[in-house]
Amino acid sequence: MQPLLEGVPLLRTHDLEAMRAFYAVKATGFEPIRPTKAVSTRPYVRVNGLYLANLWFGYVEFGLGAALRLSPHSSSFRGVDQKKNGGPAPGPLPLGDYYLHIPLRGQIEAEISGQVIDCSRTRGVVISPGVEQVVRTRPDTARLSLSIRGDALNRHLAALLGGAPAKPLRFDPAVQLQDKHGRSLADMLRWTAGDFDLDGGILANPLIASQFESFVMSWLLLAQPSNYSDAIHGRNRPLAPRDIRRVIDYIHGNLAQPMTLSDLVNVSGVPGRTLLKHFRDCHGVAPMRYLRNLRMQRVRDELAAGTAERVGAVAMHWGFEHAGRFSIEYRRRFGESPSMTLARGRSGR
Repeated sequence: MQPLLEGVPLLRTHDLEAMRAFYAVKATGFEPIRPTKAVSTRPYVRVNGLYLANLWFGYVEFGLGAALRLSPHSSSFRGVDQKKNGGPAPGPLPLGDYYLHIPLRGQIEAEISGQVIDCSRTRGVVISPGVEQVVRTRPDTARLSLSIRGDALNRHLAALLGGAPAKPLRFDPAVQLQDKHGRSLADMLRWTAGDFDLDGGILANPLIASQFESFVMSWLLLAQPSNYSDAIHGRNRPLAPRDIRRVIDYIHGNLAQPMTLSDLVNVSGVPGRTLLKHFRDCHGVAPMRYLRNLRMQRVRDELAAGTAERVGAVAMHWGFEHAGRFSIEYRRRFGESPSMTLARGRSGR
């Protein structure tokens, strides 16, 4: 399946000047790399994607070799923000985006502070803002790309740490897609990309969009090595029972609303790393898994009432985007398929 070819079109052109203008708005330089020998692929660029509140997710395809030069303030949101605000905001330029690239086809390399990362289907790259960096593509390449607002990711980091980070967040650039964590990330992104349509697909659902953003930011901070890995995974003071109780009450009271780890950290009043550890000690699961389990129970309750028209609509309403995975998880948890629960509920009405 070719991901995102039917997604929200942002650029599709053979015009080099149009390519330069498209990336210049993002404070990113674009230059074609002239091939050393004749190539049959036409020189085009295609970019499809979707903007969420703090994250852009897209499919990028290059028919020509090209170099993208990221300035310290490169951001996929720059043009969007300027259009919304009627022009550039006054004051110093904001922190640039964090970029994550997952290759699908062809050869891509990233040069970061003199280090060259060769990317493939088993190795992606994460790029931290603040210094000039170059992403080079060979002809006929395709990748999934994410841009995460720098201030949003740093707020997520602050929630985990329990205070504002004292120095810039820097990730190790190489993302190992063949290990357990990297494979789960790549699989989730490929599946989500394959669902895209002109209305945004599953990411048009606010619950799913919120979970998607939170998953990506949490994955980067918890799974990808960085200069804050030791601090994130370090121990902190124990939670008092009332801290856990506040989080539980908040989850139950806002079950149908988008919710992130940062929200739960604010409610608890303790660092996210502490909340994750002690919530798991008390309840056997992380807080976001606890939330997912409660939403799963709500799906079961609605199906058991026998009033639902379709299983998929109820599951999507409660933020379960992948029908196959949802059914497997549901059967594992309740010992029957969701369609069996609905049929039993209808027969008892």
